[in-house]
Amino acid sequence: MKSCLNRQINEGKQRTLSLAVNDSGATSIGIQKFDMEFIRKLMSKCVIAHELSFNLAEYKYHNKLLQACNHKFVPFSRRTLKREIMSVYKAEKARLEGFINDSTQRVSLTFDMWTSQQTLGYLCVTGQYVDRYWKLHAHMFSFVHVPPPHNANSLCEALLECISKWNIQSKLFSITVDNCSTNDSAITTLKRNLGRRNLIPMQGQHLHIRCGAHILNLIVQDGMQDLHDTISKIRESVKYVKGSPKRLHSFKDCIRTVGLIGTKKLTYDVPTRWNSTYVMLRDALFYKDAFQHLASIDPNYTNLPSDDEWSYATTLCQFLKLFYNVTNIFSATRNVTANVVFEEIQKVRNHLRKNRLADNDYIRSLAYKMQEKFDKYWKNDYNVLFGIAFVLDPRSKLGYLKYVLESLNEIDAMVQYEKIESSLHGLYVEYKNVYGTDNEENENANNAIVDFEEERASTFSRDAFFTYYMSSASSQVPRTDLEAYLTDPIERSRPNEDFNILSWWKANENKYRVLSKMARDILAIPISTVASESAFSTAGRIINDYRCSTTPETVEALVCTQSWIRDEDISCETFEEKEESSGDELA
Repeated sequence: MKSCLNRQINEGKQRTLSLAVNDSGATSIGIQKFDMEFIRKLMSKCVIAHELSFNLAEYKYHNKLLQACNHKFVPFSRRTLKREIMSVYKAEKARLEGFINDSTQRVSLTFDMWTSQQTLGYLCVTGQYVDRYWKLHAHMFSFVHVPPPHNANSLCEALLECISKWNIQSKLFSITVDNCSTNDSAITTLKRNLGRRNLIPMQGQHLHIRCGAHILNLIVQDGMQDLHDTISKIRESVKYVKGSPKRLHSFKDCIRTVGLIGTKKLTYDVPTRWNSTYVMLRDALFYKDAFQHLASIDPNYTNLPSDDEWSYATTLCQFLKLFYNVTNIFSATRNVTANVVFEEIQKVRNHLRKNRLADNDYIRSLAYKMQEKFDKYWKNDYNVLFGIAFVLDPRSKLGYLKYVLESLNEIDAMVQYEKIESSLHGLYVEYKNVYGTDNEENENANNAIVDFEEERASTFSRDAFFTYYMSSASSQVPRTDLEAYLTDPIERSRPNEDFNILSWWKANENKYRVLSKMARDILAIPISTVASESAFSTAGRIINDYRCSTTPETVEALVCTQSWIRDEDISCETFEEKEESSGDELA
């Protein structure tokens, strides 16, 4: 017995049986090895994704729970958790950086400034690109503290540092920003810096993109001033109803009394965001009869709009519906590509032109006032890349571009057309020099180019254009894939068809080898700065009253990593799309 040595069990290598359930509900037994490092990493991601306190690592019953799940779990401190979080941030950044370098040609950026509760200025930079699988991605690159003064030079330095850290100096395509003189100066400085090194297309002529949602906000806000009193009364009415549970309950009784079905939600607006004011007015108008009944039974409710004011609000909502729809398109960050911008701008232009002739004096005056602001930003000054993106829509091409511009009967229509056409060919030459081959001749020699000489209608539609296109084609022999693309027949779009332009270009990538690379970069241009602004809500929750001492480095790690691990669309391993659903209710 003395010669029998005790067997030593290495707990670190001992494995346990685990029960797994697959998607079909079948169970299987597997072998699982306890990994403390993996547990720390999971807890770090849990804290990041759900914005939890670092003290979670030291919560007594949280640790008891984990030890009950596996007795090998060893509690660790909040400082260890913080180090693990920084490690996760660096690993996720390296993974994403590698994916961008391997799967993209160029990246378009947006940026915006935000002041935290600590009164520190942060610069948020987000990137958008189409990968080699023709999937659109939008995610955060940087959320960095910028010391004062927040002038053009400091912003430019912060941007250059971000671009350098992500190694995208030669990948930058465009930058979308709000309409601010400081932003304009910063991009001008950046353009000089990168342009003289030939790192950006066309020497940065079209680097600067103005935020479409911000311009729409300026246009509409300028026109809504005349109804300030009416809007204030409706705003106070909503506040009164939602100000206490008793009044809200009474209002619900009024809804039932007048026979309405309360499925819409009464919401407060943000006065600086006109689209939220539109939603408030639209939903309040639905409950107009309920508000009037409330005024008859509640003497404390004194902000009921008059019949004329209700009528003005109704007319305003009808007029603003198109602007609201366009704003929603511009504010999307996941599924909207740059080819939609040009046509949406022309819809707004046509809407204002039509309502300048309206019978209603108020709407006519509103349209004239908004037209002045529209002309300031979009009459001739919208970025030509949006015109090129419109041409790269196979349902449009140069023919529909010309058709739309001439349908507007604007004096400078042909000047805009020639500017876009010239820039299209100029940009293509740059891409051909980089990606082209000596065998660039295209086999499609029997296709058509549209020559427009007939009179245009006062409005435009794709169906009308397609009919005209098919009746006015002429034959030419294409020499490059750009010419082949322009001479190939346009795609006929069906009513209510959900046309996926990225899927179309993926299917035709080999046919238009150089042009498809150009399309990948142009279609990924961000339309607005919403992606950057949405990060401020996250940052506001992270830097709260209980986290005022959080360092800028930790803030950046938390905000950026949360955006990466929450977003399945940017995963390097899967491209599954997330579906979101929301329901409406009164309160």
